[in-house]
Amino acid sequence: MMKPLQQQNGIIPPETREWLTQKQQTPIPYVRPHLDKEQLLQFSIKIQTAYEQERPLLILFNTPFGSHQFAGYVGQIDPHERWIQLINGSIKKQISLAKIIDIELY
Repeated sequence: MMKPLQQQNGIIPPETREWLTQKQQTPIPYVRPHLDKEQLLQFSIKIQTAYEQERPLLILFNTPFGSHQFAGYVGQIDPHERWIQLINGSIKKQISLAKIIDIELY
Protein backbone atom coordinates (compact mmCIF):
# COMPACT_ATOMS: atom_id res chain seq x y z
CA MET A 1 0.00 0.00 0.00
CA MET A 2 1.36 3.41 -0.98
CA LYS A 3 1.64 6.19 1.57
CA PRO A 4 -0.07 9.48 0.74
CA LEU A 5 2.15 11.94 -1.12
CA GLN A 6 2.38 14.21 1.97
CA GLN A 7 3.85 11.42 4.10
CA GLN A 8 6.25 10.32 1.38
CA ASN A 9 7.73 13.82 1.10
CA GLY A 10 7.99 14.36 4.86
CA ILE A 11 5.25 16.97 5.05
CA ILE A 12 3.31 16.77 8.30
CA PRO A 13 -0.49 16.71 7.94
CA PRO A 14 -2.29 19.64 9.66
CA GLU A 15 -3.97 17.48 12.33
CA THR A 16 -0.62 15.96 13.32
CA ARG A 17 1.01 19.41 13.36
CA GLU A 18 -1.73 20.69 15.72
CA TRP A 19 -1.28 17.68 18.01
CA LEU A 20 2.52 18.16 18.12
CA THR A 21 2.18 21.89 18.83
CA GLN A 22 -0.26 21.22 21.66
CA LYS A 23 2.00 18.48 23.10
CA GLN A 24 5.06 20.78 23.04
CA GLN A 25 3.21 23.57 24.84
CA THR A 26 1.98 21.31 27.64
CA PRO A 27 4.26 21.81 30.65
CA ILE A 28 5.74 18.76 32.33
CA PRO A 29 4.68 18.77 35.99
CA TYR A 30 7.56 18.81 38.46
CA VAL A 31 7.34 16.02 41.00
CA ARG A 32 9.74 16.47 43.88
CA PRO A 33 11.33 13.20 44.91
CA HIS A 34 10.56 12.05 48.42
CA LEU A 35 13.79 11.89 50.38
CA ASP A 36 13.91 10.61 53.92
CA LYS A 37 16.11 12.06 56.66
CA GLU A 38 18.76 9.37 56.12
CA GLN A 39 19.17 10.30 52.44
CA LEU A 40 19.37 14.02 53.27
CA LEU A 41 22.03 13.27 55.87
CA GLN A 42 24.02 11.25 53.31
CA PHE A 43 23.79 14.14 50.82
CA SER A 44 25.07 16.53 53.48
CA ILE A 45 27.98 14.24 54.38
CA LYS A 46 28.95 13.77 50.72
CA ILE A 47 28.85 17.52 50.04
CA GLN A 48 30.90 18.28 53.16
CA THR A 49 33.47 15.58 52.31
CA ALA A 50 33.78 16.80 48.72
CA TYR A 51 34.28 20.38 49.91
CA GLU A 52 36.84 19.55 52.61
CA GLN A 53 38.86 17.03 50.59
CA GLU A 54 38.49 18.84 47.24
CA ARG A 55 36.92 15.80 45.57
CA PRO A 56 34.46 15.98 42.66
CA LEU A 57 30.75 15.29 42.95
CA LEU A 58 28.25 14.00 40.41
CA ILE A 59 24.82 15.45 41.13
CA LEU A 60 21.62 14.16 39.56
CA PHE A 61 18.89 16.81 39.72
CA ASN A 62 15.44 17.60 38.33
CA THR A 63 14.64 20.36 35.84
CA PRO A 64 11.39 21.20 34.04
CA PHE A 65 12.75 19.18 31.11
CA GLY A 66 13.56 16.01 33.08
CA SER A 67 16.51 14.90 35.14
CA HIS A 68 20.04 16.11 34.40
CA GLN A 69 23.44 15.49 35.88
CA PHE A 70 26.48 17.67 36.43
CA ALA A 71 29.92 16.76 37.75
CA GLY A 72 32.41 19.15 39.29
CA TYR A 73 34.13 20.45 42.38
CA VAL A 74 32.22 22.33 45.07
CA GLY A 75 32.72 26.06 44.53
CA GLN A 76 30.22 27.57 46.94
CA ILE A 77 27.46 26.42 49.26
CA ASP A 78 24.70 28.76 50.39
CA PRO A 79 22.72 27.13 53.23
CA HIS A 80 20.31 30.07 53.55
CA GLU A 81 19.38 30.29 49.86
CA ARG A 82 19.73 26.48 49.70
CA TRP A 83 21.94 26.01 46.63
CA ILE A 84 25.31 24.54 45.76
CA GLN A 85 27.66 25.69 43.01
CA LEU A 86 29.74 23.12 41.16
CA ILE A 87 32.72 24.09 39.00
CA ASN A 88 33.94 21.96 36.10
CA GLY A 89 36.77 23.78 34.33
CA SER A 90 35.35 27.11 33.19
CA ILE A 91 31.73 25.95 33.59
CA LYS A 92 29.88 26.81 36.78
CA LYS A 93 26.49 25.34 37.68
CA GLN A 94 24.30 26.50 40.54
CA ILE A 95 21.88 23.78 41.67
CA SER A 96 19.02 24.16 44.13
CA LEU A 97 19.29 21.66 46.99
CA ALA A 98 15.54 21.01 46.72
CA LYS A 99 15.96 19.62 43.18
CA ILE A 100 18.73 17.13 43.97
CA ILE A 101 17.80 13.48 43.41
CA ASP A 102 21.15 11.79 44.05
CA ILE A 103 24.81 12.62 44.75
CA GLU A 104 27.87 10.51 43.99
CA LEU A 105 31.25 11.29 45.53
CA TYR A 106 34.41 10.51 43.50
